[in-house]
Amino acid sequence: MTSVLLVDTIKNSLDSADTIAFPGGINAPGGINAPGSVIQVKHTTYGTTTNTSSTSYVDLCNIVITPKSAGSSFFLLANFSWSGKGVLNLFEGSTQIHSHSTDPYVMWGMNQGSAWNSNSLRALITVTAYNSPTYTLGNSVTYHVKYRARSASGDNSAGINEQTSGSTISNFTVMEIAQ
Repeated sequence: MTSVLLVDTIKNSLDSADTIAFPGGINAPGGINAPGSVIQVKHTTYGTTTNTSSTSYVDLCNIVITPKSAGSSFFLLANFSWSGKGVLNLFEGSTQIHSHSTDPYVMWGMNQGSAWNSNSLRALITVTAYNSPTYTLGNSVTYHVKYRARSASGDNSAGINEQTSGSTISNFTVMEIAQ
């Protein structure tokens, strides 16, 4: 004999905000939505060696994610091999996620001295963000990693994945988090 339990929502009797919803079923888009749980993860690597003296943001890579649940938030994690002077930042579409009077994640030289070149000091830098965009279920959200130079002067350029020996790979991860 087989038993079947049919539920749409499970609620904690002591805390009505503590719920697990099953919109459309466990295998439907959204599936089990335990608040704070990771619903899906998208990941990409960026292995191109590049540099810029542009003071406008240059797109390095992006992740297109189609949310599986209504009202989700997203945790973004970028780990990039950096050299030079400039800014590495995260965007939702064309909108900078961090908007301050000055750019966060500024790498003004990393103790390299006054001049940037292809042999400048390298560092792995990590940029994170937690984003709660407005979206319609079924539509995609696109996140970008972008960078720019401190100024148009060659001494203030910025580089990604500059190599002295071997290979350097940068990476970007986006996680959908249930609310």
